[in-house]
Amino acid sequence: MVRAFSLMCVASLVWGCQTMKPREDITPTSQQGAWTAKTLIQDKKRGKSNTVEIEFVARRPGQLRMEVLSVMGFHLASFVVSHDTMSYALTREKKYWTGPANPAVMKNLIQISLDPKIIIDLLFDRHFDARQWECTLDESRQPGQCASRDGELKIVWSERTSDKRLVQIRAANADVTMSLKETESKVQIQDSLFELSTP
Repeated sequence: MVRAFSLMCVASLVWGCQTMKPREDITPTSQQGAWTAKTLIQDKKRGKSNTVEIEFVARRPGQLRMEVLSVMGFHLASFVVSHDTMSYALTREKKYWTGPANPAVMKNLIQISLDPKIIIDLLFDRHFDARQWECTLDESRQPGQCASRDGELKIVWSERTSDKRLVQIRAANADVTMSLKETESKVQIQDSLFELSTP
């Protein structure tokens, strides 16, 4: 059912001015959903860039599936997080991996070391953990700009409309920019969707 991906992806953007409240103060409005994102990955060290299409399905608090496609529609990779476990499959390389979810694994995939649960928070427009991130809100009290307290990452929301969010994840070695749109899931969202079988 699942295939693979040669991941280079993902991020979120919009400017703010008020101090962000801790996540515990926010009442979630939805627990699951689906999104698509035209995604530009820029490798600063190599001076190269690549554009892919990413299909997201997520369920709070800790389940995520990403299908990565080329701009021509060819399947590149599948990526799944289910709470503390992460799996990915790369179609062209015929490579499969599963293990503990951690930022270091994400760096191998998107050139940025990033907790995959941050992606889930991005999709649902959730506030980040104030112990790890310093954030501001925009005029509508949505996330605007966040910087990790270790100084390694910045996430900026540069555009937000009723049907689209433009989001950027910035790091020293790479930038990832996503034009993110919410969609209807093509499949029923259930536990089996967040499992990746060995090819």
